[in-house]
Amino acid sequence: MTLRRNKLLFLGLLGVIILAVTGIVPQAVWALPPPQPQNATYVGTGNGSAVYFHYYPGPIDAKIFKVNLSGTIYDAYCIDIYTAISINDTLTVNGSLAEGNQSVNWTAINYILYTYNYSSPEVTDKDNESAAIQAAIWYFTSEPYGLFNASNTSQKYQFMTDPKTDWYDGRLENGSALVRDRAFEVINDTKANASTFKFPTRIELNASEEYVLQNQTVNLTATVYDQDDARIQGVTVKFAITEGNGTLDPDNGTTNDSGQFQVNFTGTDANATTVVAWVEGSYGTLLRGDILYPSSPVQNVSTITLIPRSIEELIVLPVPEQSTLVLTSTGVLALVGYVTYSRRKKKEE
Repeated sequence: MTLRRNKLLFLGLLGVIILAVTGIVPQAVWALPPPQPQNATYVGTGNGSAVYFHYYPGPIDAKIFKVNLSGTIYDAYCIDIYTAISINDTLTVNGSLAEGNQSVNWTAINYILYTYNYSSPEVTDKDNESAAIQAAIWYFTSEPYGLFNASNTSQKYQFMTDPKTDWYDGRLENGSALVRDRAFEVINDTKANASTFKFPTRIELNASEEYVLQNQTVNLTATVYDQDDARIQGVTVKFAITEGNGTLDPDNGTTNDSGQFQVNFTGTDANATTVVAWVEGSYGTLLRGDILYPSSPVQNVSTITLIPRSIEELIVLPVPEQSTLVLTSTGVLALVGYVTYSRRKKKEE
């Protein structure tokens, strides 16, 4: 009787252990907490020229802005001609330019950033080229103010809609029209071609499996969307592991005609791993000057290239519920180390 009872107890325990080891309980999907805002510091200007502007009494700098983010210096352009900025002012990284003022034609701005590069080897006059690009950007970002009003020059207006007289917008201090003329070449090209231009605004990251076993390989697929929320081809996507261990093969590539790029992830330990995918390229990242200074905002700025991880998606790749069977000193199998991980994915704000 005692032997039979012990045998039944042992078989019952073994059955519970087998169920616990082989069963995977479906897990909830939780949103990751929103990322902490990144801040950049305005540290000065680079290539460019001083040009006239009716609204101000003297020439203004149409120059490359230099901003420092975590020790890396990025080139940028001013996108708010009517707001001041000073050395050491702090700007908040805010993702795609599409997040900015909705009355501005951000497609035109991104087209200019993607098409024109003052630092290209074929550009011989980098100062005046960067000034012309800046002037063209101001032309589009100031468009909501309306045309120049000669009877009220203190009224805000669209840059370079004034007549080309002695003190016209974009005029160099030496009286040359070189910058203004080149700016209108950029403007006219943008008006003719930017309507069909697409730029990335968000990315999604998905895994082929809900769980990843140690040394198992799963597919991770990044899908990139444009300003119209359609999938976009030809965009560079990069991947990295931010927590945990594993390998990514490859770790970067270009989206196909379905707007997707796929990599293989192999987990190398028994713990959850966090993977991030982000977009890079010659598109603008918006740096806002009104978040930290709401009562007295400084200029909003656009970088020339996307800041890494300014458009990103994270995914947590968990292991299934794990348990370990050990043989105790009394000869009984025991279940220890029962751990659960859940899949989490960052959601769009």
